[in-house]
Amino acid sequence: MAYNLSVDYKEEEIELARLAKAMGHPARIAILNYLASLDSCCFGGINKELPIAKATVSQHLAELKDAGLIDGTIVPPKVNYCINKKNWERANQLFSAFFVQNNDASFTYTSCCSKEAFNVKQAGNDDLMALNQLLKDNALPEVSSIRSTDIYYVALNYKFEIVAAIGLEEYEAYGLLRSMVVHNAFRNRGLAGMLVEKIEKIANEQKRKAIYLLTTTADKFFLQKKYAVVSRNDVPLAIQRSSEFSDICPVSAIIMNKTFNS
Repeated sequence: MAYNLSVDYKEEEIELARLAKAMGHPARIAILNYLASLDSCCFGGINKELPIAKATVSQHLAELKDAGLIDGTIVPPKVNYCINKKNWERANQLFSAFFVQNNDASFTYTSCCSKEAFNVKQAGNDDLMALNQLLKDNALPEVSSIRSTDIYYVALNYKFEIVAAIGLEEYEAYGLLRSMVVHNAFRNRGLAGMLVEKIEKIANEQKRKAIYLLTTTADKFFLQKKYAVVSRNDVPLAIQRSSEFSDICPVSAIIMNKTFNS
């Protein structure tokens, strides 16, 4: 396979691409599955075991052998071959690492033409009416205004309707996370986690010492995100003076925080 030498590909990327190319045919996947199920080498024509034309078997075997996925003799009359266990384990390692590495909440995004797609944007006061309607529908306190120092994000569906939101309000060296909400029809799709990650990234970039929040229902979710429950006495005075802390949220609300290394 030829590669553009002007691009600095990683060795693992080249190796993974070579393996993927070799496996890029259903007949070869079937051959590998069959060989992996055997306790010994395969002798004779594999076309007797699998629905593969005899005329193409040697080509498929050659591709797999060139990639190092199988070992043995694939040219008649003495034909015997099996899985190359060392390279098989290497392939398993590379593919597993690739999918684990890329399996995160950011894949809430799908094709921009899909009804499952979401677009995240920073919200302004023009979005307040729709944002507050979503908060009201979920029995959450509304937002009176978005100050220049506040950062709010909203997620829009393919109809450009706000289906999720989150805010970070500035109080001296701290941030107050508020108005995290996801429309009932769009829950369990990673939207909340994605929005929290965006807010945490902003807080880190702004050198915030910590993020605080008050919640009556989402404490388990935030515990999973490594937030800790704190007492009211441990909350900085700047946060205590906020309207959400002093007036809006009930006294029974759970207070949580997450600190950052500055």
